[in-house]
Amino acid sequence: MRFEVSQVSEARPGAPGIPQVKPISDDSRIPEALARLSSQPRVLVRRAGAPRKDARCVVYWMQRAMRIVDNPALDVAIEASNLLGLPVVVYFSVIPNYPNANLRHYHFMQQGLRDVAEDAAERGVGFVVRRHPDSLDAFLEEVAAALVVGDENPCREPERWRRVLAKRLKLPFWTVDADVVVPSRIFDRSFVLLHHFRPHLKRELLKYLVAPAKIAPLYPWKAQKDLASFSLDADITEGFTKLDRTVRPVDSFAGGTRAAVQRLGQFFREELVGYEERRNHPEVRGTSRLSPYLHFGNIGPLTIALAVEEAVRQAGAGDVIPSGAEGAAEIGPDARKTRKRAVAGAEARLDSRLVAARLKSCPVTEPGNPTIRAAADRFLDQLIGWRELSVLFVRHEPNYDNWECAAPWARKTLTEHAGDPRPYRYSLAQLERAETHDDLWNAAQREMAQTGWMHNYMRMYWAKKILEWAPDPARAFEWAVTLNDRYELDGRDPNGYAGIAWAIVGRHDRPWFNRPVFGLVRTMTGASTAKKFNAAGYIRQQGG
Repeated sequence: MRFEVSQVSEARPGAPGIPQVKPISDDSRIPEALARLSSQPRVLVRRAGAPRKDARCVVYWMQRAMRIVDNPALDVAIEASNLLGLPVVVYFSVIPNYPNANLRHYHFMQQGLRDVAEDAAERGVGFVVRRHPDSLDAFLEEVAAALVVGDENPCREPERWRRVLAKRLKLPFWTVDADVVVPSRIFDRSFVLLHHFRPHLKRELLKYLVAPAKIAPLYPWKAQKDLASFSLDADITEGFTKLDRTVRPVDSFAGGTRAAVQRLGQFFREELVGYEERRNHPEVRGTSRLSPYLHFGNIGPLTIALAVEEAVRQAGAGDVIPSGAEGAAEIGPDARKTRKRAVAGAEARLDSRLVAARLKSCPVTEPGNPTIRAAADRFLDQLIGWRELSVLFVRHEPNYDNWECAAPWARKTLTEHAGDPRPYRYSLAQLERAETHDDLWNAAQREMAQTGWMHNYMRMYWAKKILEWAPDPARAFEWAVTLNDRYELDGRDPNGYAGIAWAIVGRHDRPWFNRPVFGLVRTMTGASTAKKFNAAGYIRQQGG
């Protein structure tokens, strides 16, 4: 059975018009409520059909969205299980050859999985971790799954896995677009520029910028002694002989929902109100630094967006929430109380345990303090606008990670300037070791290699200099992807690929002045970039 987007229904079991159905027995037809659930715009039915008749559970195959709280894919699995009268078990498979992953990534991932295990138990769903060579197919038979729900990942190899699995399975297989605010299939296309995308996003945003209902499993999972699960106290990479262990874990970020919530709370307390002014200053802590948690799905963009809106609402009209210790010294007790209420109100909705009371909706136009409102709007434009534009880019551009994705005007002029003399030339090895003449670029490379993260403003400069120093644009794109995916905790991600494509081949940008090497691609010089922030301070921070 095929469900079209026009059949969308956001109704939930127990709501008017959606009756609770009895567990499936001999009836091979899909219950109407289950069909409606599968027709939601977030859900893609990859393999249709009726659930297994003699099933014992519903399986959620977790991969990209590594969290229990505010996870639309898990919510769909729980709703389906409630309709079928079955419990839910979450299955996570650790494989040794995840594309471009190394020890740094696996270490962060394992930290996050420990939070998943605790939160799953509290929510009443099972959680099973298996390692290669155990397979999802075998697990589905072992637990007699009625159907399997997965999360979506637009990147090439994960999407291929889902397509292959859909052809191989004998059960219904649905995937859920769990890591964007507005489901990507609503747009079903990419966009040339962000300002082309914004009107389309705005039309849909308020439909989806709504706190999810609290969906409790009606049939809690009961632990089974004979159902093996790998202990997260042990090293999940043990025996992975081909894993790159030269890129070591970092202590600058700890994985997991709890760490993500803590980081977001710190952002509210110290950085949100100053975001508009300080976000392009790499020498200060002016950004959220949530990208690693978003990449691993430890926290969802909807959770962050709703919490930001709540922080704005709690601030109230006319109240000022200053940023950092300097601001705290300048305000009186009343303003401190306002700031404390704003932070506490937002953090209360971010507790990594299941939340008893959630916002019903968060309109983006509610008036409040103009300073924090402007900062929140700018932040949400990055979190939702740019990030979801990047997801659409990767979903619809087969060559998202190489030179072939170049904007036509950029391809033409970069090709015309391919023979231009380069003032400096470096090898990939020299770049990786931060051995260039440019102290600012070296500082950015060290920040990434040593901490697993690079400030977004420096990412633009970093990529554009690789274009300037590499033998040709194709090699520049390849090297930028290699270094980004190797060292960044948020590497191997649509945001990173779109950022490199913007910097090197003009995607989501417009033509600029025709210059040597760059053609019509926007340039960034060291001299002009260093004037926009305390470059010397940033270089010192990164060991320069």
